[in-house]
Amino acid sequence: MAWTDSTQAGINNLAAAIELYRDDHSTYPSSLEELLSGTKPRISEYIDRNRILHDHWDDNYEYQRLTNGFVITVTAQRGWFLKGKRVEKSYRMGEALE
Repeated sequence: MAWTDSTQAGINNLAAAIELYRDDHSTYPSSLEELLSGTKPRISEYIDRNRILHDHWDDNYEYQRLTNGFVITVTAQRGWFLKGKRVEKSYRMGEALE
């Protein structure tokens, strides 16, 4: 349950950062690397400070830009019961900031 709660919080925070990127650039980033390099320092610092992409579970975060939104997928990398467990959340344009 702790993993699920932590992962959902990470997804929600990452989605908000992606939406803020879109507000600044009028398009979604093509990758998470572009998100980190193309955001204002306060956003990339927020992602680092909250360990969103580098959480204590060593999860694998994936991002896919869609025509009218994006998808974030998180896959657990370790733990007997968690390894390989995936959580995927789709967002419509602007939904993450509602």
